[in-house]
Amino acid sequence: MSFNALEQIDVLRVSAYSPDDAATLSRALIGLAEEFVSSMNKKGVADKLKVSEESVRLAEQKALAAREALTAWRTTHGNIDPTATVSMLLNLSSQLETELSSAQINLDKIRALGNKDHFMLKPAQMQVVALKKRIESVRRRLSGQGNTEAKQLKSYEALRNTQAFADSNLTLAQQSYQQAMTDALRLQRYLSIIAQPVPTDRPSSPRTAILLLQALALGFVLMFITRVGMALLRGLRHG
Repeated sequence: MSFNALEQIDVLRVSAYSPDDAATLSRALIGLAEEFVSSMNKKGVADKLKVSEESVRLAEQKALAAREALTAWRTTHGNIDPTATVSMLLNLSSQLETELSSAQINLDKIRALGNKDHFMLKPAQMQVVALKKRIESVRRRLSGQGNTEAKQLKSYEALRNTQAFADSNLTLAQQSYQQAMTDALRLQRYLSIIAQPVPTDRPSSPRTAILLLQALALGFVLMFITRVGMALLRGLRHG
């Protein structure tokens, strides 16, 4: 393996007993390198997204719990939207107040006639009393004692605010996760194969000339050792 500083590339050279073996080894080494880079990228992405994934998971749990709590409230109280109910009661109260004002004016006109036996006096009085009772009933329902619409609306709005907050946190967590994913992908490394392994026709080893020179040198060394040994033996005999 060598690095070309000018072109900023790594060059892989493989020696084997045959060109086909060298090409096979080269492809295997390249495959291992690609797998290593891929595994490192996956680990890096997983590590970077671990915290974001946990945040999304917790946000999803809280959002689901908030929705379930709101659904349970509606089922228990038999009221889908207390806000609409309160608005309807306020409109009804305003309408009854208007009717009461008209009925009171009508009663005052009849009384102004000074005839206590007027045939319209009793119905006018009954209408005023009935309207006052209805208005009082609506007011008690809105803000009286017990489980009034105002109290229901208060608990309902608290649950709705909790759900809205949980949904907002979930949206932010999902956006943060997407941003973390983008950042992690931007930091990934890739192994680009510029050229596929190409076996050469001329083997790098064995080189005949070098082998002959090595054999010749070895022969000289052996011959020198043999002569030295023989000379020593002659010396010992004559000595």
